[in-house]
Parts: sequence; C-alpha cells; structure tokens
Amino acid sequence: MNTDYTIEIMKKLGNTFLGLFNKNGWLIKGISAVVLFFQGIHLYLGCIAVLTMIDVLSGVYAAMKRGEKISSREFRKGLLEKTLLYMMMLISVFFLDIILKSVVHFDTFYLSGFITFLIATYELSSIMENIQSIRPDIKFISVLPGLFKKMQDKTVAKLEDKMDDIGDAITNVKSKVEKKD
Repeated sequence: MNTDYTIEIMKKLGNTFLGLFNKNGWLIKGISAVVLFFQGIHLYLGCIAVLTMIDVLSGVYAAMKRGEKISSREFRKGLLEKTLLYMMMLISVFFLDIILKSVVHFDTFYLSGFITFLIATYELSSIMENIQSIRPDIKFISVLPGLFKKMQDKTVAKLEDKMDDIGDAITNVKSKVEKKD
C-alpha cells in the first residue's frame, strides 16, 4: 500500500522532470531565449573565454617552468573569477548598448566591440608575457606586449570619443524633453 504511493510520487516527479526538457518545457524556452538575446555578442563572449583559458594555461605552464607552486585557488581565480568578471562586464556593456539604442536612439553596438577588444589585447599581452617567460630565446615576443599596450591606449581614446558622443546625445534628448514640458 505504501509502495504504490511511493511509485506514484516517483512517476509524477519523473514526468515533471521530463516536462522541463520537452519542446513545450519552460527550461528549453528559457535557455533558447537567453541564447537568442545574447546572439549579438556570442562571438565576443566566446573569444574572451578562449583567450582567458589560453592565458591561464600558459600562465600555469610558465609558473611550473619557473619552479613556482600552483594552488587550486590561484587557478580558480585565474580562470573562473577572471572569466566571470569579463563576461559580466561585457554583458553589462551589452545592456548599456541596448538602453542607449532604445532610450537615446543612439545607434551603436560599438561599446561591446571596444570592451572585447580591450579585454582581448590585455589577455594577448598576458599570453605573450607568459610565452616570453616560457621561451626567452624568442626575441620578437618581448616587443608585442608594448604593441598591445599602444593598441589599448588608442582604443581607449576612441571609446572616450564615443562616450562624449553619447553624452551629447543624452544632453540633446534631455533638452528636447525639457522643451516639451
């Protein structure tokens, strides 16, 4: 008697769980909505994830080659925390892009690209430093981090110009709203 009740509960739980994954289930719909929403920056997210992974792995190899101890905490900080920080930053900028486009009618998705470029150059310079540590006999690699730094500086300057344009657009919208009142 008690066994039948337990079997019935297990069947209902199983059906509920399977219902999450069928074509009408909310889990599939939710995942699909998130994937489609971030479709505009999925390549940026992938690029940052791959570069961060390469940076951490080359950093671990360089540390091993120097004879340094590597802890799981450092590895976690290097891989998970850094990747999550970059992803949150990029997603926040993506939302800022959407807000600027809808509220201020400033047609831009440049901010996401700029942030991705800044993160990528930072990660590439770190990878080059790790490679230089691993293979100090390769001379041209020592020049590359400086080159990436210059690229970052130019990108920041362009980003500041774009932010000034956005500030002007917001000021124009604000003045239009004040005139209507």
